[in-house]
Amino acid sequence: MPGVAGHSVRAPCATAKKESNMIAGLGVPEMIVILFVALLIFGPQNLPKLGSALGKTVKNIREGMEEEEGEKDTAPKSSQESED
Repeated sequence: MPGVAGHSVRAPCATAKKESNMIAGLGVPEMIVILFVALLIFGPQNLPKLGSALGKTVKNIREGMEEEEGEKDTAPKSSQESED
């Protein structure tokens, strides 16, 4: 079926729905295997500590990225003002 300017229009493929169930390119079966291996390596007593530490790390990384984005937004404005 022709689309705009002669380009063909494709129907959504079946893989588009499958991608929504994936996190970082890993599907549900892969995530289950990774969690099982982590349970075997770290043990049930240490998994809550590991999860908490991982959560805090992700939170700190996100906050750092937001601060950096804020600095980038203000930096060009201040340098343009000093040039004028």
